Amino acid sequence: MDSTKIVLSILDETYIIHKLAQSTNLPEELIECEFYSLSNSQEELSLVCPEQILIQSENNSPNWKCLKVAGPLDLNLTGILAGLSDTLAKAKISIFA
Repeated sequence: MDSTKIVLSILDETYIIHKLAQSTNLPEELIECEFYSLSNSQEELSLVCPEQILIQSENNSPNWKCLKVAGPLDLNLTGILAGLSDTLAKAKISIFA
């Protein structure tokens, strides 16, 4: 990793990771959230959002906290995620990235 100092903060909310059907309608209240992440692949739709947003899902994993990397970061920096995941792994903290 480059020698850039990375500043992290922990978001206040507790989050849940959902595995959703491609046809799932997402609630409008997501737009109001401090943070949410939606990823789409041919196999599934994955949503990370605050636990209080109620969504029916095929599978979910509750009780996650989100780390926020302070930015903006130079997009040419390398090894940011590798450095973070290595540090968290040494502390026996699992990640979803």
